[in-house]
Amino acid sequence: MRTQSSVPVARFKSLCKEAIPSGVIGALLRRCGVRRRCPPIVSAVELIQCLVFHVMAEAGTLAQPVKALTGKRITDGALSQRRAVLPVESCEQIMAAALKPKARPAQHPGAFYHGLRLCGLDGSQFSVANTPQVKKRMRQAKSRRGRAAFPKLGGAVMVELGLHNPLAAAIGAGGEWEMVLAKRVLAAPPEDSLLIKDRDYGTAELVVGLPAHGQRHVLARVKAHLKRRLLEVFPAGRALVDIPSGKGKRLMREMPGRVRRNGRGRATTVRLWTSLLDWRRPPAVELLEL
Repeated sequence: MRTQSSVPVARFKSLCKEAIPSGVIGALLRRCGVRRRCPPIVSAVELIQCLVFHVMAEAGTLAQPVKALTGKRITDGALSQRRAVLPVESCEQIMAAALKPKARPAQHPGAFYHGLRLCGLDGSQFSVANTPQVKKRMRQAKSRRGRAAFPKLGGAVMVELGLHNPLAAAIGAGGEWEMVLAKRVLAAPPEDSLLIKDRDYGTAELVVGLPAHGQRHVLARVKAHLKRRLLEVFPAGRALVDIPSGKGKRLMREMPGRVRRNGRGRATTVRLWTSLLDWRRPPAVELLEL
C-alpha cells in the first residue's frame, strides 16, 4: 500500500506558500475563533497543511504526513481530537482565499469561449461514517427505500471547465440542501466568464442571483414550466425575456433546441437561458453545443 505522497515534501511546502501563505491561514483561523494552544505540539496551521498533504497521499494515516512535514510525532487519536475542534467555516474561508482561476488563453484556448472563461456549477452528496459525533449532528438521509445507511454530507462546487480546478466550494455540515449551498458560491465566477449550469441549477433564483457586473454571464438549461415575461420575439423561436425572482429580475435570451445523446436516438427538446442578449451572436447552435 502506498503511504507517501507523489509530491515531494519540499515541493509541497513551496506550493503551499505560493497558494496561501501560513500567515494568511493563521489569520483566517483566528477569525473563525480557533485559539492557539500553549504550547501546541502541532499548530493549527501545520494541521491544515498536513491534512492537504494527507489527501494527496491517498493512503496511510494522518500521523505519517505530520511526521514528514513537521518532523513531530503525534498519535492519530490526538490528531483526530485536533481536527474535531476545527470549525467548518475555517475550511471554507481557506478555500476562498486559496482557490483562483488557472487557465490562460494562450495555453488553454479550450477553456474559453469568445474570450469568456468557461465555468460550471454542480453539487453532490457524500456518505459520512456513523460516529457518535456525526449521529449527534446529522440525521440519516432518506431514500426511496427508507432511511439510508449513512448520513449524507452535501456540497456544491464551482470549477473552471477547461482545467477542472475548483474556484469555490460550500459544505453542508448542517444538512443544507444543494440549492442552498449553490447560492453560497454564486459570487465565485471571475470577471469575463460564462457560467454553465444544468437543469437542476437552472432556477430563476440562481440565474438572477449571479452577479452581472464585470462581464459575468450565465448559460443555463431550464425546466419548461419556469415562468418568465416575454418582451420581444426573434426568429427561430428565440426571445428576449424578463426573469423575476423575489425583488430582483434579469434580462435573458431564451433559446429552444433539440439534442440527442451521443448523436443518436430520440431527440429531446431543451430550453436555454443566457445573459448573452444579442440573438445573432453568439449563435444559438454554438451555445447549445456548449
